[in-house]
Amino acid sequence: LDDRVEELAGQVTATTEQVLRSQLLAHGVAEGESVPELRARIQAVFANLSDYRATMIARTETVGGYSAASHLAALDAGATRKTWVSTDDKRTRRTHRAAQGSSVPMNKRFPLTESRW
Repeated sequence: LDDRVEELAGQVTATTEQVLRSQLLAHGVAEGESVPELRARIQAVFANLSDYRATMIARTETVGGYSAASHLAALDAGATRKTWVSTDDKRTRRTHRAAQGSSVPMNKRFPLTESRW
């Protein structure tokens, strides 16, 4: 999760980064909070966020953190390739759906999604 926050640091102010670290990632995820609980935690700090936006941030950052951790665990286990797995629901991006089942070396990004994990 710390690595994920570092990746986002260029997109937010230092104050916002610190709030995300302490209010969302460090405590909420460690406590096993649900997406609605994380959304409420974010909105308590950023009161101007809509339910939709706060939910999207909670979901995206939680999944990103867990994906980064899974990636590191796979590297530690000696994996050399990774395969894209997407959820097939109404929130899934077209490019993510199209990337389903594609494989790349562990140190490369998926071409269709430009994502590392």
